[in-house]
Amino acid sequence: MRPRPAGRRAGHRQAAPTRASVAAFAAAVAFAAAAAFVGLAACSSQGGSGAGTGADRTSVPTAATRRTTSTSRGSTRPPGPDAREDARYRVGMASFTFVDRSRPTAANGSYRGAPDRTIPTLVLYPARGEPGDAGTDAEDAPRAPGRFPLLVFSHGFTATGPDYRPLLREWARRGFVVAAPTFPLSNGDAPGGPVMVDVWNQPGDVSFVIDSLEDLSRRDPSWRGAVDPTRIAAAGHSLGAITTLLATYNTCCADRRIDAAVPISGLLLPKPGGEFFTGRPVPLLLVHGDDDRTVPYQGSVQAFERARPPKFLLTLEGAPHTPFVDPRWTDPVISVVADFLDAYLNHRPGSITSMAADADHDGATRLESDPGRRRASPGRSAARQPMSTARRDARISAASRASRHAVP
Repeated sequence: MRPRPAGRRAGHRQAAPTRASVAAFAAAVAFAAAAAFVGLAACSSQGGSGAGTGADRTSVPTAATRRTTSTSRGSTRPPGPDAREDARYRVGMASFTFVDRSRPTAANGSYRGAPDRTIPTLVLYPARGEPGDAGTDAEDAPRAPGRFPLLVFSHGFTATGPDYRPLLREWARRGFVVAAPTFPLSNGDAPGGPVMVDVWNQPGDVSFVIDSLEDLSRRDPSWRGAVDPTRIAAAGHSLGAITTLLATYNTCCADRRIDAAVPISGLLLPKPGGEFFTGRPVPLLLVHGDDDRTVPYQGSVQAFERARPPKFLLTLEGAPHTPFVDPRWTDPVISVVADFLDAYLNHRPGSITSMAADADHDGATRLESDPGRRRASPGRSAARQPMSTARRDARISAASRASRHAVP
């Protein structure tokens, strides 16, 4: 594991939404981030996923670092096989570099900035062939027939999108196209060093990834029809959860194409001029460990209390900030999130009942729910309209075409 800067301490106090307040939150997260993603990479290496340099760079596990990954009780084994019993698809992989020429990357320390924002993105998708373990994932494998819902997953501070591949592939196996962007200035290899203040730009990055994948699905022969633009969800962990909440529920930057959101270990970070939960009620599933020493569990409790239905809170009993290292938590997270997305993207109301059943996991989780009056039924809300083709094409034409590069 590449060593992190010394002198950072865990602990968090929500403050005013200024550069200083975000820097304070960064200091709170940095200490745990160095240890937390070790467990995720351990899942990848033990599961034979071959995530490559993206995961290895941030978190090659050692005996010492394995001990620091778990602040809770229990094992640090990778997800157990019961989380994969309902898998239906082989997983294919593709990597793109999306360049948004309409927005700049800010100067950062020794880095002078750039006139655009470059967003490498790993895409996992349902592929043809028999389902298998991570070792059977194939770069540019032929896509399974059909149009699939899109899930955009935002990484945590100092991580990258591919670091979460062991988790994300489980949702691709269940019939979702999963895009995992690496943000310009909050990843561990950011020029000038990772900074959290760029979080305000990350909702725009999420929207641009959606733009780009919609464009690929319309124009690229190998991806034509792959993504259903009427079924889109956002998810993320830690700083990525904060990004997801901003991109879905804050008036500053909410993307009306997002139909459902899954913030994991996050909180509501106020933004000047923006308000949370004043727009349309987008289905929300919050996931948080109640032994999180980095981002307080109360952050998700408060978000649950403020949100309008349909809303759900999956509590992981005794889980730390990054709960993806123990099947007691990983298995129900995989299944409950899949149920939630199935209910609200695939319009299968019965999956709401399945959420409760899958959350009943040997006392390791509990689910609070308020589905409200809204049914998980086909069709968009009248208030939700897709981005106009002209606007979307203008954004895409302002960017370079997506260019392929080697899978990390």
